[in-house]
Amino acid sequence: MIKSRALSEAEGLLTQRVLAGEGSGPRSPGSGTEVPRRTRQTVVQRIYQRGWVHDRYVPNPAWIDRPFVTFALAQPYSEEVVRAAQRWRQEAGTVLLWVSPETLFGVFFSRDERSRSRLAEKLRSSVRDRTEILLALDLREQAIPVYFDFEAAWSRVAGLSGAISYPHSLPGVVVDPARSEGEPSGGRNLRPLSELVGTSFPSGRFRSPRLGSSLHIRGNVEQRYLRHGWMERRTFLEPTEVARWVSDFPRRVAFVQGEMLPGATAPALFHALVEECRINPFLYATDHQRVLLATFSQDPGTRRSEREIPRAGVLATLQKSLRGITIVRDSLDSMSTLVDHRYDHLFDTDDAGR
Repeated sequence: MIKSRALSEAEGLLTQRVLAGEGSGPRSPGSGTEVPRRTRQTVVQRIYQRGWVHDRYVPNPAWIDRPFVTFALAQPYSEEVVRAAQRWRQEAGTVLLWVSPETLFGVFFSRDERSRSRLAEKLRSSVRDRTEILLALDLREQAIPVYFDFEAAWSRVAGLSGAISYPHSLPGVVVDPARSEGEPSGGRNLRPLSELVGTSFPSGRFRSPRLGSSLHIRGNVEQRYLRHGWMERRTFLEPTEVARWVSDFPRRVAFVQGEMLPGATAPALFHALVEECRINPFLYATDHQRVLLATFSQDPGTRRSEREIPRAGVLATLQKSLRGITIVRDSLDSMSTLVDHRYDHLFDTDDAGR
């Protein structure tokens, strides 16, 4: 059994840098703290070996014709959790699935409105309509303001002065010039992209990656996809693993959904949550009528630091902008990750062969 302990200063600083995608240089912006090179290498290696973070290539879902994203959270009957989790896991467009004895939370991508509607029916039927949250977005019409960007939340946990690159969205608008000129989806060869997304890029950008010949060969392809916005590199936190190792890491995750009140806007609510409530959602999505956010929270009764800056009440702030608010909390200690940002699931056999 892992014995948790407090974060070291180096772990806090370097995990922030990794999550922000800032892989070079010893100094954390604004911190004035230098980390010796050997310490950097040792700590970053430890971060990856313990499973705190994972590197992924994330394709632009709109460009690969998977523009519909569905966020689903359900609390099925206890005896049905395992079976329902397997059904959700088997859906072709499942890229993320967190499961606890009480809760399922998943992220799914679909090709068109018909397949999205069919997915929603399957998700609901597998949990006997005990779905608390089901939010679907068309990424060709709106981007996701914050897509599993844990950097700012981590910075607060580690006591750092601020974030480096938060918030990070998920690309949605089709950016390929050829597509704007009417190129059909079948005209693109998606095999190189699917092969890249299906493999991990070298982890730990504080170290010089040992690139094999295959990685050298695909380097030009990778840079082309990155340059045109057809995919991007992301580093995602694995909160269930961090909670096992770090004693002062929040023990719970909270999902919040609500309908926008007349005159309220999602950007204004986000600003109030960050600036006034001093919380940093790692997920913030909206279809302009509803808002879904996810954030970390402490166990009830946890004492705040005497040095912590006073902040506005979260529920009161939410109620100024939302109605019909649903809040679902669960413990990270009881949660497991069945599908961990597997974006290769967005490519089927036909796609890979194009």
